[in-house]
Amino acid sequence: TAIKDFQILKNLANEISKKKITLAGLDTTKNENQIKTLSSQLRKLESDYKVLSKTIGANLNSSQIGKLEQIFGKASDQVAILKAKTKDFEKATYNMSKPFSQMDAIAAGNKTLTWLKNNSKAAKEYGEVLTRLAEQQKNATNQEDLRNYTKQVNAIKAEASVLGKTGKSFGEEFKRAFGQIFQLTGIYGLSQNVALEIPKQMVDEVRKINAAQIELTKVSDAPVSQLNAYWDEAAESAKKYGATINEVINSTADWTRLGYGLEDAKKLSNATTLMTTIGDNMTQQSSSEGIISTLRGFKMEADEVGKIVDSINEVANTQPIDTAGIFEGLKRSASSMSAANNSLEETISLIAAANSVVQDPVSVGTAFKTVSMRIRGATTELEQAGLDTEGMAVSTAKLREELMALSGVDIMLDNNTFKSTYKILEELSKKWKDLSDIQQASITELIAGKRQGNLISALMTNFDVAEQTLDTALNKSAGSAERELGTMQKGIEYSISQFKATFQELSTSALSSDLFKGIVDGATSLLSVLEQIISVGGGIPAILGAIGGFEIFKNLD
Repeated sequence: TAIKDFQILKNLANEISKKKITLAGLDTTKNENQIKTLSSQLRKLESDYKVLSKTIGANLNSSQIGKLEQIFGKASDQVAILKAKTKDFEKATYNMSKPFSQMDAIAAGNKTLTWLKNNSKAAKEYGEVLTRLAEQQKNATNQEDLRNYTKQVNAIKAEASVLGKTGKSFGEEFKRAFGQIFQLTGIYGLSQNVALEIPKQMVDEVRKINAAQIELTKVSDAPVSQLNAYWDEAAESAKKYGATINEVINSTADWTRLGYGLEDAKKLSNATTLMTTIGDNMTQQSSSEGIISTLRGFKMEADEVGKIVDSINEVANTQPIDTAGIFEGLKRSASSMSAANNSLEETISLIAAANSVVQDPVSVGTAFKTVSMRIRGATTELEQAGLDTEGMAVSTAKLREELMALSGVDIMLDNNTFKSTYKILEELSKKWKDLSDIQQASITELIAGKRQGNLISALMTNFDVAEQTLDTALNKSAGSAERELGTMQKGIEYSISQFKATFQELSTSALSSDLFKGIVDGATSLLSVLEQIISVGGGIPAILGAIGGFEIFKNLD
């Protein structure tokens, strides 16, 4: 399968580099655009080379020629280094999945010997080692060994060029410098060719992950060693839950900002991602918001998040309300219902039962917030929330007395403790059919107000739904989320999501950012050297201005 193939590539990539992301703050797009712009402009400059070479002898003094020689020497050195780094990058990506060929090995060895033959000064110092490496290239038996030998050859070539061991005269050096500079026109093309085998998206995925890692590092006080260990855990979580690695890490950062330590933030992030995957109409953001409001509303610990996810998921699977609807109701009522002695499961049950009638989770959540506050006599809180206070009893004692008179239901366990809203409504529902219309209307207005009275009346005749739902949440929901995840893992959508996470993991392994960063830094260094050309002075700016080629470097900052 595609995922197994990617695992094979991942194992190969791990042999090339460790999973280490150091691309923080790196603007690869800018450097790529610089090279692209430089490439197109250099094509024009190349056509003007003959004019320039003729003009140098007639217009420059020996001092200026010496200055140019020094500058072009630096430019040539930078090109050599850049080319070497580009080869390293190419071999770590393009050749990574290329099958080994003995013909390629022989060709690589012959290429090394040809270079040695054409560079006598390099041969004097490096001849023995390059000859040995050429033989090792020819006799290589696998792609990894061939890459290692070729990398050593490229390093020697770059060093020889930097130390001036290629034995070129000034005229030849001048020409060679321009010739090599023009090869930059092919670097952008090289990146496009690489992208045909290992898509350009690899770099984008690495940067997304890196940005998430930086954000978590900024907000967490966990030791670096723990954070480094977490990156692999995040990758495994992403694959398990069918998310992307950066989504998992960003979620962990969000929970960390709320004051949770790394271990708790990891649990909450996993729960958020799981809920996003299995929940109905859920996103990472809505899952996070829903879990936050529920945890805080019911004053629950991070270790209890599994109960939230399981209860909501199982109820959404068995009642006419989806996951998003339950969270909408909880977001508006959790704190008030908790203050009124309701458990999470009781609150979910009431929301599900009421919504089976009105099909409006937002109104349902607001209704139970209103009911729980009115029963507790929280007039000030109701007014501050803009909720209905009309028809409220003037005190808890008066409400208790009136409800007892109307229905025989006591809202108190004792003189100091309220029954839960669920328990009060459950007891009312048992007597509801025996009450007169006037009694029912009076009760609903006392506990719910006129706006929410119809919802409570409807709930009274459908309270069996609340009882069934409570039994589901308490006794049948444990492990519900993981069971559903197991079912989803058999589907094509999950496989696609897991493929994305695996691709990201491969990207972080294959693109050891030291390789990629080396290319970008090399290109930047080369441009810096080329800019010095316009500062030689005297007649050179006029000469180059007449040609019109070198002005391009002024615009490449």
